[in-house]
Amino acid sequence: MDVWLDSGLSWHTLNEEKNGAEKEAKLVADLVVEGVDQFRGWFQTSSLTSMALQDCAPFKQILVHAMAVDDQGKKMSKSKGNVVDPKTITGCDHSSSASSSSLPNGNADAIGVDGLRLWCAWLASDSSGSVSIGPKTLKLVETRLQQIRRILRFILGSLESAAEAKRKSGTDLADLLSPIRNPTLATPEGPCLFTLMALDRYILAELDDFMDLLADFRLNYRFGAFVEQYYQFLHNRLSSQYIYLVRDRLYCDPVNSAAHDAVLITLDVVGQVLVSAIAPILPHLATEYFAHHPTLRHQPAEAFRQAFMPETGIELLRRSSALQNAIGDRAELARMMDAVRDIRKKAADDEASKVELRQILNRH
Repeated sequence: MDVWLDSGLSWHTLNEEKNGAEKEAKLVADLVVEGVDQFRGWFQTSSLTSMALQDCAPFKQILVHAMAVDDQGKKMSKSKGNVVDPKTITGCDHSSSASSSSLPNGNADAIGVDGLRLWCAWLASDSSGSVSIGPKTLKLVETRLQQIRRILRFILGSLESAAEAKRKSGTDLADLLSPIRNPTLATPEGPCLFTLMALDRYILAELDDFMDLLADFRLNYRFGAFVEQYYQFLHNRLSSQYIYLVRDRLYCDPVNSAAHDAVLITLDVVGQVLVSAIAPILPHLATEYFAHHPTLRHQPAEAFRQAFMPETGIELLRRSSALQNAIGDRAELARMMDAVRDIRKKAADDEASKVELRQILNRH
């Protein structure tokens, strides 16, 4: 029994903003979040006081988190010198005493606010045991953050290069991409869907299924699985599979050709959907993405806000049944793509294929 029984009356503060009939309603929070140690403390005192005063539990759901330990699995203690200051991790501690040495057991560069948030979602949300934080763990988080950032930066770089190439040809990338943000145009009958090739439709259909999976993770507070599967999709489905196979179209096909434009449309849709999905965890990365998008950087705040609107053209296109039906057997297409990728990799590694090409250079 916790001697601080009055600590369990915090649920009663929910009554402060209510009046009239609402004030008579029972005070029940949708969710409470605390450490696993509070089952014998605050969770218990809250339940006892609420049952005594309003004959019901003061919360609908409980979400517990594990206790943080250092990289060696030891409990943090000031006397041991292994306490990690969040301000040091984020790089926000500008006091004269702050330095990289304040990270115990070795030096590690600050990984920013997004880095700390990524650690919380990816590793610290596991309630099955203790979670470690220290230089070794932070380096792992920093690497994962950089990997996510690199793939999203590739999308922005591809769009930026295309925007410049289109300007030189007298066309505008915004004219190509604006229809997919217009709910009246991004429909099965609109101009976007039928400009896409089978591989483009494949990755968008995969993205649609993947977003449903992420939504399920969010609803069940499985943030660690959310982050892990998010990275796996970026690395495997998007980078190693789709981007690897469309590079020829992206780099070699003529500007303004249907095949080249289809890649740009697909990358733009995939980029915005994936950034919107990770924005609650990595808000600074998401803001940066829109701030550097070649057609959205003039209004990044508005683009960021619209990314969460359920009826945008991108969302309607992604959820289109015509998109799902347009590519046939996705499993068979995935096997074919893997086979093509393996053949190309084997050819690239074959010493016999590494023949030096000689070409006479002409001066112009």
